[in-house]
Amino acid sequence: MLVTVDGIEAICPKLNCGYTYNAPKAKITSQKLTGNVIEVEGTDLPVTDDVEVSISGTACSINIKTATKVTCTLASTPTAGDWHVEVRDSEGRANPGSVAKISIPLIVNSVSPKSNINYYGGTVLTIKGTGFPLQTWKAKVKLDDGTGCKVLTSTSTEITCKL
Repeated sequence: MLVTVDGIEAICPKLNCGYTYNAPKAKITSQKLTGNVIEVEGTDLPVTDDVEVSISGTACSINIKTATKVTCTLASTPTAGDWHVEVRDSEGRANPGSVAKISIPLIVNSVSPKSNINYYGGTVLTIKGTGFPLQTWKAKVKLDDGTGCKVLTSTSTEITCKL
């Protein structure tokens, strides 16, 4: 049986398994995103070699890690939405408490083609911008008139879909 506690998975060999929950010591007191750099401040933040930082599932390369501050650089734009930064190590995840979430906007810069769209379908649209989900199955595209567009590919900056 697979169980998940505080976002961490564990396998139980039998149906009757137990665990001891230890509340996280690490607490996030502030978090911000400036460009592609995340800055987290807190108390008892992990400084071990296995520290991982992410936002919306997007990994971040650590620049600085101390017990009171972690900074890191994102390789790609996170998925749009309101998110807490996740700081974790083998001991668990830092508690974000009541810290305000970071809002990542969904921005569409262009859609092509803009003309010669087949009325009966089959036209592939390319949508460029930022904040798109990295997983194709999470992306949904619908036109103003309610017409659906089947997503073919999705990166943080481009979606292709077929009308």
